[in-house]
Amino acid sequence: MLKIREALSDEIELIRNQRGKAHEDHAKVAQLLSPFLPFSSEKVKEMLHLDTYHWQSIERVCYQITQVSLLLERIEINRIEEVSEA
Repeated sequence: MLKIREALSDEIELIRNQRGKAHEDHAKVAQLLSPFLPFSSEKVKEMLHLDTYHWQSIERVCYQITQVSLLLERIEINRIEEVSEA
């Protein structure tokens, strides 16, 4: 039983580390894309509870995301066809 508990504890720590790394990567991509996609980048910054972007390395970000929303609205296929016909 103790070995199972230790194995689970190790797995949970691994998952936390992976999730933290994923959040860091998202923050870095949002920072890099901020000049090109300012509104989406701003939404990611708010979701990850980041301060203003500085052109420095981002190390640790919040591990708990409290609010998630879509970055962009879906464009319906019929709307694409209308625009491409015009």
